[in-house]
Amino acid sequence: MSVPRVRVPEMVVELPMLIETYSEAKPPALQTPSAITSAVFDKLSQELISRGAPLSRSAQTTLKTALTQKLKRITPAADSATQYVQREQVVQVVNEIFAKAVKQSRISDLDARKIAALVEETTREVAFKDSGVPSKIHASIITADIKEKAALDNVVKLKITMKEEGLEWNAIDEKDGSTTKKLLPE
Repeated sequence: MSVPRVRVPEMVVELPMLIETYSEAKPPALQTPSAITSAVFDKLSQELISRGAPLSRSAQTTLKTALTQKLKRITPAADSATQYVQREQVVQVVNEIFAKAVKQSRISDLDARKIAALVEETTREVAFKDSGVPSKIHASIITADIKEKAALDNVVKLKITMKEEGLEWNAIDEKDGSTTKKLLPE
């Protein structure tokens, strides 16, 4: 016996949901400014030396000090539980110092862009000790659980709307004899 096919353009489902537990988020742990500075300058020095344009010791010291100080400014206080640093903030500070380093070395714009990408990648890799833990909500939609444990402060209604968009794959023959498949409205 075949089952008839029914097309429903839109369906709304409302489900009661029991919130059982909630786990707080743990923000990612930032590396120390000196560890970030060391890793970034190791990569930067390596790339500049390989291109024949190393920075002088005094320039390196000045830029390392500037980077460490800027990183310390964006580092949250140890007692601050709500403030955390985003990876992009660290990358932005490193890029700012990198621009100063490029001005002091004599490298082409193409090499500068290549080195910038490598330094940015290194910064993203070393900026944090761990990635942190996102907040979690443990919930149940099992009717028996909801009946037993329901209270005003732990049950919510989950409303889901599903719509049929009416798209299908079509094969289109091109002038050169090739066939292109595209997703088009029915």
